[in-house]
Amino acid sequence: MKWTLHRRFQNLYFRRLFLSYAIVTIVISLLCGAILYGNAKRAAEDKQERDSRNKLSQVKTYVEELYPGIFKNAFISEILTTMNTANGADDAFTSFYQEYGHNLYQIYRVANHLKTTVSANPGTESVSVYFKNSNLMVDPYAYYKVNAVSPKYGLIAELEQGSLAPDQWLSRSVSYEDKLTDQLLTYIYTFPIQARGGDISGYMFIDIYKDHIRDMLDGLLNSQGEKLLMVNVPQRFIAGSGNIGKEELDRYWMMLAGSPAALTRKDDQLVTVLGGQSPGNDWLFASVQPLVSPFLASSASTNWQAVAIGLGLLLLGLLISYYISVKTYKPVQILLRKLRETNGGLFPAQAQQQNEFKIVESVLSGLNHKVRQLSGELDDNKLAALLGGILGEDEYPEKIRADGRYVVVNVKLRQDNAKLWKAKFRKLSRSNRCEIVERSPAELSLLYFVQEADSDTAALSIREELKRLAPLSPEGGDVASFAAGIGGMADHSEWIARSYEQAAIALRYAFLDRLGPIVEYDTIHNRTEMPVFAYEPLENALRAGDIPAIEQFVDEFALALQRDTLSLEAVEFSLMQITMLLSKVMIDMNSQERMYSPSLLFRDLRQETLRETIAVIRERCLQIGGHIRRRLLHHAQHDVFHKLKAYIDEHLREDISLDTLSEIAGLSTHYLSRQFKEVHGVSFLEYMTNARLERACELLRGDRRSVTEIADQVGYSNAPYFCTKFKNKYGVTPMQYRNSYRVALEE
Repeated sequence: MKWTLHRRFQNLYFRRLFLSYAIVTIVISLLCGAILYGNAKRAAEDKQERDSRNKLSQVKTYVEELYPGIFKNAFISEILTTMNTANGADDAFTSFYQEYGHNLYQIYRVANHLKTTVSANPGTESVSVYFKNSNLMVDPYAYYKVNAVSPKYGLIAELEQGSLAPDQWLSRSVSYEDKLTDQLLTYIYTFPIQARGGDISGYMFIDIYKDHIRDMLDGLLNSQGEKLLMVNVPQRFIAGSGNIGKEELDRYWMMLAGSPAALTRKDDQLVTVLGGQSPGNDWLFASVQPLVSPFLASSASTNWQAVAIGLGLLLLGLLISYYISVKTYKPVQILLRKLRETNGGLFPAQAQQQNEFKIVESVLSGLNHKVRQLSGELDDNKLAALLGGILGEDEYPEKIRADGRYVVVNVKLRQDNAKLWKAKFRKLSRSNRCEIVERSPAELSLLYFVQEADSDTAALSIREELKRLAPLSPEGGDVASFAAGIGGMADHSEWIARSYEQAAIALRYAFLDRLGPIVEYDTIHNRTEMPVFAYEPLENALRAGDIPAIEQFVDEFALALQRDTLSLEAVEFSLMQITMLLSKVMIDMNSQERMYSPSLLFRDLRQETLRETIAVIRERCLQIGGHIRRRLLHHAQHDVFHKLKAYIDEHLREDISLDTLSEIAGLSTHYLSRQFKEVHGVSFLEYMTNARLERACELLRGDRRSVTEIADQVGYSNAPYFCTKFKNKYGVTPMQYRNSYRVALEE
């Protein structure tokens, strides 16, 4: 069925489509109208400015040439035209003076002419003629020799010196005998006309009142809104037409005294300035008038024609909008039908109530999301394979360049899941681009595309960036929310797998919490030292239930593991040894009497950090020692052996035999020997050797005496024999043991 106009506009989608095109048409029409209006306004203003400049040119010509020319031409035509200068020897002015300079009648004739000229031109204060050769001045009322007290002596002196230019107006103040002062403008002609330097024979001075300039400007006004000004900034002179008040005149002075060339349009007024560009002539002529609207500047018929053309274009635009809406709407319906058939699952639930373009956008957004999701999964798989070193160079993702620089960072999360951490990470402002590979819900790998050429600078930049994401855990006290290992710089894409392996190694070192939660591979790869520990004192303390000795050993053990030269493998090996020792003691104790549950026996002691692991080991040691101590307290021999241990500790320097201890304990030698084996797990001789060597370790750590003196102190009169026994037990000589302990304290 063919749609009618009425039925089309009943459709909501069509109405919205037509309205969109109509709004665009109206906006374009308004913009075109604004552009046309702006062009018409600029054209009207430019025409007004040209007219104003032409008018100013006429004003300037009148004030600077025509008006003073009245006096000059009158003098020449009345006085000088009678002179004969056919021989060319002198000009008319010079010839006049040579012929009539001493003729009083001719001098009177000149004065009378000047008087007549002044009377014929209201506003003129005086006109005078100066004959240079005879230093004679003639004005309308007198003639006299010019001297220092003459009215125009200063002007003549400046003219002769060249500091004052002729053929232009000069602003000056004149004082009279009654102490009154007038502001005059003086125009100076040279004779011969435009003569300079030594060619000058005389001058004509035309003096007019300042108020006469206002009358002259009033006579040159074209309209009531126009204002004319005459300004000389160096002479601090300004005069305006009669429609300018004093405050307004002061404001115009501030404007024109600044940058008159920059003034064109100010406060809806057209300001036109002319003059001031000729060398030696500083006079400016300015015109100020309101800007004229282009509609006011045009005729009524022209304005109606412009309005009619605008309305016609608007109507044409609406018709075109309707036509485009009809042509556009049908393909959209066909597109929607195809999308529904092929992607029905992505269609909005309430498609009938939505705009067609929003439906298309929703479907395309869904398709785009799916494509990006699949592409992201493919890229993540490729990046994971690249980090593992199982991806060929021809299979690299497009974003990986062979000559790029890269750094891999492995992250292990302790609190957040991977998705939440990635969201926080992407919000950071970064100096280097980074790709994230999620390896598990708690582990990620970051591939940095590094801009810096220096590996230390790149590592520092990455460390500072990660620090902003590593707040301390509120549950864990001083435990960070994640740990990170930073690999070395990969200067080529083939070395990315190596950087990944280094990052994995550095991440393991986060276990040593002294390094902090963020570890750089370059700071740990040179660690190779293995610690030397004697674990027998701990075993003896555990078997004897000696809590202070246990505490002391664990403290020394924890301090030794904090050294910066120890590798992680060495620390883990030491922890494994002490764990095996604890297991051995618990198994021995359980073989005699069931003291520990199997869950305690086989529980793993390793924690997230070394500090936490030491705390668990301390707790386990104290737990074992406490059990044994409570068990021994139930036996009568505990007090005896405690007494014997104290005696042994005090008399290690002496030769202590089993017979001596039997007398002190009041027990038989055979029974005491068997009890030593049961309680301490070693024979009496082995116990004495261990006690002497443990005491020697204490003296080596805290005493400055020589090895020979310490050997004698613990009961060894033969120092080499003491060193042999010490090395057999601890694997190092006494001096090596002392030096190793001092190095650990210094670090």
